[in-house]
Amino acid sequence: MSKIKLTGGTSGFTELQAASVAGNNTITLPANASALIAADGSGTAQVSAGITAVGIITAVGGFDGDVTGNITGNITGDVTGDLTGNVTGNLTGNATNLSGTPGVDVGLTTVTGLDGVAYVAITTTATSKTIVNREYVTAVGVGTTAGITITLPASPTVGHEVGVAIAGTFTDTVIARNSSKIMALDEDMTLDRAYIAVQFVYVDSTVGWRFF
Repeated sequence: MSKIKLTGGTSGFTELQAASVAGNNTITLPANASALIAADGSGTAQVSAGITAVGIITAVGGFDGDVTGNITGNITGDVTGDLTGNVTGNLTGNATNLSGTPGVDVGLTTVTGLDGVAYVAITTTATSKTIVNREYVTAVGVGTTAGITITLPASPTVGHEVGVAIAGTFTDTVIARNSSKIMALDEDMTLDRAYIAVQFVYVDSTVGWRFF
């Protein structure tokens, strides 16, 4: 069994040793000495343990396999498969089966601060409640008076969005502004039409919540 030992300029060494039954493997040294590729007899790159890289990893023909662990940095390209864990940063492009918890923004493409996903919570209430960002609530009641107050989220930021629907003939549902303006007014709003649905988007501190 032969070995190759490369000795450092001042101390230490790097030793290359083949396995007892080595097969036919090739180590190709690049012309610019910026990478090192180990390939088996068929030309497939082989790594027996893990890869620890500092810098950029580029898969010319794509990457097929599982990635387990944390990825810090940018991923450019298409990802096909399941992503389990937390994503911190911006996701640009299309996504399917993307879920999140109420009160947490889950966005697709972003246009002027407005995320592509509308709602992450669909709720129904027969009593007053405070809703969170990306929540769509349906107020239910009997008769023309239900006495329900829906309070908008506190401390909204640009692009926050909620929806309120009335499932009944009552015309007294109050939308409480929760210290933010509604249509540039420091006033609460009353939904005085039966079976109405309203969407609210927070624009800025001057306009506050704008409804559609």
